[in-house]
Amino acid sequence: MMNLFSTLSEDVHFIEICGMSRIGKTTLAYVIYNTICHQFEASSFICDVRETVEKDKHGLVNLQEQLLFETLMEKVNIWNHREGSKVIKNRLCNKKVLIVLDDVNKDEQLKALAGSPSWFGLESRIIITNKDKHLLKRHHLGTTIHKVNGLDNDEALELFSWTVFKQPYPSNEFENLSNGYVKYAKGLPIALKVLGSSLIDKPRKLWEDYLHQFKEIPEGEILDKLEISYKGLKDVEQNLFLDIACFFKGEDKNRVQHKEGFGSYKDMKTLKDKFLITILGGKLRMHDLIQEMGWRIVSRESPQEPLDDLIFIGNNPRMFEETIVCEFEMTNIRLMYYYLGIEVKHMDDGIFISQEGYDAKEILMKFAMSDCEPIITLVECGVKFSKHDDGE
Repeated sequence: MMNLFSTLSEDVHFIEICGMSRIGKTTLAYVIYNTICHQFEASSFICDVRETVEKDKHGLVNLQEQLLFETLMEKVNIWNHREGSKVIKNRLCNKKVLIVLDDVNKDEQLKALAGSPSWFGLESRIIITNKDKHLLKRHHLGTTIHKVNGLDNDEALELFSWTVFKQPYPSNEFENLSNGYVKYAKGLPIALKVLGSSLIDKPRKLWEDYLHQFKEIPEGEILDKLEISYKGLKDVEQNLFLDIACFFKGEDKNRVQHKEGFGSYKDMKTLKDKFLITILGGKLRMHDLIQEMGWRIVSRESPQEPLDDLIFIGNNPRMFEETIVCEFEMTNIRLMYYYLGIEVKHMDDGIFISQEGYDAKEILMKFAMSDCEPIITLVECGVKFSKHDDGE
């Protein structure tokens, strides 16, 4: 793939990386981006275009502002995506840029972010990842298409070895076992990295135990195999992983990291080292396959859990600690920041409640309800609750 870039002319080129879900398109694009971005005047990597647009009605505008900020290093305010397209064209038409648009699935996204080669300066390279190899062809003649297939056995073994042994081949003691793990990963880069990270510095006996467990799992059940990475986490790390999978994918890492009761910097780094999350542009990212694993763990474990969440409302948190905790067997009395997808902000002038971070679409997908018809519920926005004059 890297050889392709050295053979391109000085014209603006659109390169499409396509292939089935979970095959490693984003990983490939990210490696290329990090390898060649220094050759350009400016660069931008826009993650999860499809998901961002689907979650937020202002998603296209936000992505346009991100692209302009990363390429111009200045904040540009945009009112609507049509205006944003004009601004991108006018500001970048003389710049040699490298832009990656990850997971594009609709024409309007392309038109808003990279509508034409004329938008960018000579020698610019626009890389787009998606599953539909015809999407880009409809917009740009001469598009270069690279289809990503699963890694062959040699490539898979090399990636696995880099992850576990920090070298392109396994050590002699673990060569046969490594080939066994490669076989079960089915050429999926994310599976190779997650499985490999769970085996770093582990004794041979543990390698053999895990591989024996794999033999008991039906062919094709890759999620079951990936769960060894989850089982190897500490309790606090497991909780943080499940919280990110269910609620905080795409959120600012500092915002989640510093919330009371959530994982520390060390816990988040552990998840990152095990390839369970990535951090791009300060945002928490998670591969769809890994997120699906998290959803399945939650749905499997939740029915057996007793009801153990109580919410207290009052002006004196210390009173609860002194009375409720003494009377009942309870722990972790603290201010609430998140509950069932609802964000609670404690401010000087009151409490602000929001569901902005609640991704209802992901919940519907999880329970196979994506095709359900929505019903409009009339709710007054911006309601402020205040104490009644008589104290009630």
